[in-house]
Amino acid sequence: MRNTQRILPALIACAAAGLLAIGVPPAQADSGGPGPTGVNPPAAGATTSSARTCAYRVAHVRRSSFLRVRSGPGLNRRPIGRLRVADGRVYGSCTARHGWIAVKTPTGTSGWSFGYHLRRVGWR
Repeated sequence: MRNTQRILPALIACAAAGLLAIGVPPAQADSGGPGPTGVNPPAAGATTSSARTCAYRVAHVRRSSFLRVRSGPGLNRRPIGRLRVADGRVYGSCTARHGWIAVKTPTGTSGWSFGYHLRRVGWR
């Protein structure tokens, strides 16, 4: 306990100064979770070519229904496309912005879909 009492204030000071970051390991493929999360969003509505592209499949959506692709991350953004379970793999960013993932539809439209409905299945 004495060591903790000496080290903890130093760790807090380093974290407050931005010198210490706590890392979180990347999500495993098909982990069954609500989708990957991250802090660095891709450019507005498009996937980034410098970063790794992830493959997803639509999850938690009825086969007869679809998942909307929106012009930006948020329900207040206009729908610009659709993703269906039958589309198979969909490619997009490996990071999310407040739960939204930048994706590209099979028809080539770039937009955003909510990460809860996308399950990561691999990389490209």
